[in-house]
Amino acid sequence: MVVAVSAWLTQNMIVVRFVYGLSFFTLGLVVSLQQARRSRYNLASGLWALAVFAFLHAFADWGLVFIPLRAQPQHSPAVAALWGFRTMVAAISFGFLMHYGTSLLATGAPRRLSLLAKAAAPLLTGLWLLAFFAYPLIDEQAGVRGWYLASEVWSRYLLGLPAALAVAAGLLRQTGELRRDLLFAQVHSLRGSAAFFALYGAAAGLIVPAQGFWPASVLNTEAFVLLTGIPIELFRAGAAIGTAYYTSLLMGIFRIETTRRLTSAEQEKAVYQDRERIARDLHDGVLQTLYGVGLGLRWARDRLPEGSEDLKPKLDDLAAQLGGAVQDLRQSILGLREKSVRMADLPSAFREVAGQVARLAHLTVRLETEGLGEEDSGERQIPAAYRDHLLALLREGLSNAARHSGADEVHVMLALEDDTMILRIVDEGTGFDPGAVLPGEGVRLRAHHGLRNMRARTEQLGGTFRVDSAPGKGTRLLFQIPVPALGQEDIEP
Repeated sequence: MVVAVSAWLTQNMIVVRFVYGLSFFTLGLVVSLQQARRSRYNLASGLWALAVFAFLHAFADWGLVFIPLRAQPQHSPAVAALWGFRTMVAAISFGFLMHYGTSLLATGAPRRLSLLAKAAAPLLTGLWLLAFFAYPLIDEQAGVRGWYLASEVWSRYLLGLPAALAVAAGLLRQTGELRRDLLFAQVHSLRGSAAFFALYGAAAGLIVPAQGFWPASVLNTEAFVLLTGIPIELFRAGAAIGTAYYTSLLMGIFRIETTRRLTSAEQEKAVYQDRERIARDLHDGVLQTLYGVGLGLRWARDRLPEGSEDLKPKLDDLAAQLGGAVQDLRQSILGLREKSVRMADLPSAFREVAGQVARLAHLTVRLETEGLGEEDSGERQIPAAYRDHLLALLREGLSNAARHSGADEVHVMLALEDDTMILRIVDEGTGFDPGAVLPGEGVRLRAHHGLRNMRARTEQLGGTFRVDSAPGKGTRLLFQIPVPALGQEDIEP
């Protein structure tokens, strides 16, 4: 029975090869459709190379169907040329597969290792091409057919096997990325794709036509048929079908990603509309009421009866505080309507907030900035919410200094260094023990509200917050916060 099946498969190998090529051609179509989509997944890194491999390898194997192989290559220059071209296309396709595998493996690796991994595919492909054209000079007795068969064997050893294994290992490295986004069904597809790529590597890269050198002299297609009774081409076709099936399912992550982006965009639009409504209501309602209260205070001050001069400073102070509150509300309304601001506008916003706190708290604020001028940042944009967080940190830090330090002067430094925003607030006041009011994790002491809020806000921005202080030694607050890209979704107001 096994012998009959083997004989039937051998006689109908053209069907097996056609299905094999069709599987990879289908894979190429599915993968190429993803190229127009921008993705943050590492799987998209070098995905074009996988599509090129699939198309080239399909055409190379279909060449075994359409090229008249029964003709004698040495007696037909046209057939010999087609056979040689088909051999080169198959080898080059393995080079593209290796490029995709090394691109996956290089993701997140140190720069030197990443460059070395990405250079492997062109280097090995170039080495094979050099050996391919030099082979007739090395072995003059091989003949055209022997030349092509030996070249194919070395392409499978040198390129096909390591390429398939690199893709399998690279795919498995992405498991954590999919689990993080709760794409558990896609994790199953990823593992299936990796398993079939490894199987394909074994079937196509280890089982080769028989040659006079080891291991091709022992582990070859003829020995495999004698051992199993089944041509290795059938296993390759099965591996190709499995690879195409699971990889096509895996490509669904890009559709899911697009759907999530559209949902996020709709939610962002809804939030923006709500902000517009709130800003309009604040401007037309609360802000106008505060303006009216301010005018009433000034009217009352101007009409105080004689002998009430001691009330005038109090009313002036209340009017100043109300003016500061109105200004803050105006800035909040503006922030609700803004989605992005220029980085170069940060210094002026900091000076305005520092001036407000200085007037209300009778405090001298010395503000310095570095790396934020027009010549440094130009028209670079940052999320408005990021600007608002920085201003809130400044306001909280200055308010703490005014209430608790007893200092008359506070020094503030805002600097941009290598895409990291550094905010430093220093006073020469009474100081305190940071360990007593800002305990670390696991300590049950209650943190000071202001410091706790600043630490939470800094961590929300992905930065670090440090307090250096001691009784009688003043206080130094240091914030180091990465500058986000415009449109970053993690920055919440």
